[in-house]
Amino acid sequence: MHRALEIVELVENICAHLGPADLVSLKTDATRDLALLARTSTIFLNPALDVLWRSQDSLVHLLRCMPHDLLVIPEVGPPRRHVRTIAPPIRLRRPILPTDWERPLFYMCRVKFFSMGNPARISDVLDVFGQCPPAQYVFPNLEKLWWHEPPFKHFSLFFTPRLTSIRLFDVEADFSVVSNHILRCTHLKSVVLCVKRGDYDPAARSSWPFSSIVRCLTHIEDLHVPEIDSTAMEHLAQLPCLKGLHFSYQSALEEPRPFERSVRFPALIQLGVPLVTVATTLLKFFWQTPLEKLVMNGTDRIPMTKMAASEFYSTLAAHCAHASLSEIWNSGQTFLVEPTPEQILTYSVAGDILQPLFSFSNLHKVELRHPVGFDLDNATILDMARSWPHITIIKLVASTTRHMPTRVTLEGLYAFAEHCPQLRDLTLTFDATLVSRTPPSDEPRHNQLCLQCLNVECSLVGDPGPVAEFLFSIFPRLWAIRTAQKNFADGAWKPVSTRFKELRDGEKSRSPTKASCFPTPSVGIILTIRSVVVTI
Repeated sequence: MHRALEIVELVENICAHLGPADLVSLKTDATRDLALLARTSTIFLNPALDVLWRSQDSLVHLLRCMPHDLLVIPEVGPPRRHVRTIAPPIRLRRPILPTDWERPLFYMCRVKFFSMGNPARISDVLDVFGQCPPAQYVFPNLEKLWWHEPPFKHFSLFFTPRLTSIRLFDVEADFSVVSNHILRCTHLKSVVLCVKRGDYDPAARSSWPFSSIVRCLTHIEDLHVPEIDSTAMEHLAQLPCLKGLHFSYQSALEEPRPFERSVRFPALIQLGVPLVTVATTLLKFFWQTPLEKLVMNGTDRIPMTKMAASEFYSTLAAHCAHASLSEIWNSGQTFLVEPTPEQILTYSVAGDILQPLFSFSNLHKVELRHPVGFDLDNATILDMARSWPHITIIKLVASTTRHMPTRVTLEGLYAFAEHCPQLRDLTLTFDATLVSRTPPSDEPRHNQLCLQCLNVECSLVGDPGPVAEFLFSIFPRLWAIRTAQKNFADGAWKPVSTRFKELRDGEKSRSPTKASCFPTPSVGIILTIRSVVVTI
């Protein structure tokens, strides 16, 4: 055997290369190779077994190491698509003896990542484990624990002082069982606590102890909780390592007390909140925070007024570092019936409201949704394009099937071709009934070579030929045109797509050497329809 294999670190790296990432089941080939290495030589024994046992998604493998006369372990058939298989429970045949633990103890200390997916299947076994454990914990060196289903009565057998990451689902069922364990482990770096989806009972939420738990976390780097109070937010604002913060049911908080203008949330780069209105109050706890990604993915059945939108954008610009923000997503839905003129006046978002966003010059992805759309003009679009030179995705979407009238024309669309060379996906309602010459002089138009998808939403269109020619002259690599209109397949934009395809095919035939530069979809221009559901 080569002398290099006597170096322990080298052997460990070889075995680690065969193994999976955290909590990912080993492939059959990897399992076989690691088992062969472990049996080949004592040099490989411990490094191979460490990788083989490092990540476990059930206790079955450990139970199979116990004497055959101790347990009845029914076989589980292969998983069926779209069918949830209920595994038969594992039963004890006799009491557990101290000698039964000799072989399992050799492997238990090697497990670092464990996922408990079906506690009910091994409930009887865990009852006995708690009465005669070989040690205080089943896996004494456990670092990451995922628990997918209640009950949590056996939680203490797995919650070791070494834990740095936990992920618990449906915890409101008996959360009091696990909260004390979490409070005793102050070195947690990643905590994900998920309550049952759809539970909005105010009485139940009033008893959620998430704020008290959060106030005890001092080394946290990534936190997912349903909601917390203002005191817990103040605690998080001072933590030097917190990078990700996500809420699922957070309600608006009272405005924070005046604080010193030093950096707050100094390491936070990701914030996830359910609603825009909630984001506004949370952002008031920030100051010069280097936030990179802001996501709002809830459903707000109370439409956001232009005043609320103005407060949100101005608060974001006032409390976050302008050089850091790269993504802002509002991917939820805001429900509103077909707007009246009064509602358009109340809910429309004009350029002056969006102006604070233009201070974030490093934005790459922007998705904004407002009930009736955006009251923009060509000057605002030009200002937007100049402010976001690195932008790759822009989606300005209204939540109803009918947008308010727009003042943006094809001339305004040209601003993105001139100032946003990396833009590849654009969603915008504009007026394509008239085609003007842009630029007005004899200078050649800029060719933007990245845009591939254009969603015109509810844009009006005139003569399809000139519109297609204009789009082809500035976006020659465009291959997908989408719209919010239900009858798009037979609507006014279909001739535009057809003519655009003819122009592009003609360009390819004239310049065969350049044809490879164009993305080639399977069937010409892809025409897709975005379904829109309006809830009254």
